[in-house]
Amino acid sequence: MAKVRLIMSDIDGTLVNDDHVIPAKVVTTIQDFKARGGRFVLASARPPLGMTALADQLGFDVPLVSFNGAYIAQRDADGVLAPIYEAPLAPGAARTVYQVARQQDPGLSINVFSGQHWFVDEQEYWETQEADITGFPPEVQPLHEVLAGEDPIHKVLVMGEEPDIDVLQATLADRPELDLALSRSKPTYLEITHRGVTKAAALAFLRDYFKVPLAATLAIGDGGNDLPMIQAAGVGVAMGNGAAALRQAADAVVADNNAGGVAEAINRFGI
Repeated sequence: MAKVRLIMSDIDGTLVNDDHVIPAKVVTTIQDFKARGGRFVLASARPPLGMTALADQLGFDVPLVSFNGAYIAQRDADGVLAPIYEAPLAPGAARTVYQVARQQDPGLSINVFSGQHWFVDEQEYWETQEADITGFPPEVQPLHEVLAGEDPIHKVLVMGEEPDIDVLQATLADRPELDLALSRSKPTYLEITHRGVTKAAALAFLRDYFKVPLAATLAIGDGGNDLPMIQAAGVGVAMGNGAAALRQAADAVVADNNAGGVAEAINRFGI
């Protein structure tokens, strides 16, 4: 088996422990892997600014696959976080999603992401909970104004009670003309991006970008939404705390996120 030179890692439930902290031995192992010439990539449904603090712990040049692959960014030589790939929603799609969600239930939390900006109509329970996880607050601005503009929209996140999110997902799934990709990062979170946006597609882009052969790539995660990424990599690794379907499909299963499973994967397969 070829030694792995490009690793794409999920964040929540994978890289970080249950306290949302990267275990010290994982940080050290990643830094050693990078010093040997390896590429380590963070991949998440999170926005870019919700990943930068983690990237800073791992090294200045860690690429960030945000919004499940709709926006891939990396710091340049001046320290500026800049996109190297974008796949925004189709024109008008985000506005339609907003209208459908508001008509279904005015109490749903609707969050609009454009590049490095996170917009909400108001910051209440759901938005504050997400801000605590990502480490930065949203920008409060009327979303109908944001969506009337010309800036690309990379993701819409709708949060609410699980039955309400079930209904919204089913409604949007019946709108193929919107070209949406719908995924659940949590039972109460509906992540909405452009059709074709996946961590697997992001891995394919980065494999070409860094000129790394498929056999030298590894993807690691814990959730069902990580399955395409795991299957697309040369080596697919599931966390010990991962979903049963993911563990069954993976080439290897490592320790859970509290025991530093990412470090174990690097030590087993990395250069």
